[in-house]
Amino acid sequence: MKKNRGGTTTILVALIAIAAMAGTALLVVETLKRRSIEKGLAAFAEGDFPAAAEHLERAAKYSLRPDAPTLLNLARAQYALGEAEKAKASLRKAEEADPADAEAKYELGKIFIEEKNYGAAKKEIEALEALGTDEAKEYAQNLKETAQSGAVKGVIGDFLRKILPRGVPDMLKNALPGGGADE
Repeated sequence: MKKNRGGTTTILVALIAIAAMAGTALLVVETLKRRSIEKGLAAFAEGDFPAAAEHLERAAKYSLRPDAPTLLNLARAQYALGEAEKAKASLRKAEEADPADAEAKYELGKIFIEEKNYGAAKKEIEALEALGTDEAKEYAQNLKETAQSGAVKGVIGDFLRKILPRGVPDMLKNALPGGGADE
């Protein structure tokens, strides 16, 4: 009869060690993510948008799966930096991570309205209305009002630019989107 040389015990000890190391690694990654989020939010509050974006991008990378609040805050920092395309991509990821997140849909709708992409904004409004929560309904109503106001200002501005050969008078410029500047 053969003697057991500890093969089973060695394998069991190795598995326990691997599990312990994996658990420790997960804790380290979660700690790094949390610290990056804290630093990103602090930088955002101070108006340091490049640092905020950097920390929040790091936090998003440390997330084992997409984290909607982190992506939402990252999008805000990116938008503040003038990186609308990156912000929209982050907001879409936030929507995928949490389809019931009304705030991500609202922020995306605001960007679309700012870009005068009313068709895309309408889709976000419809998605908010479909959620059915009070918060989502309030966001949808806010986007509708903003879109309608922007559309009316745009029509009036375009009309004035066409009929006034010398440009828009200074007294009307503040009432127009973009200050009445020629586009």
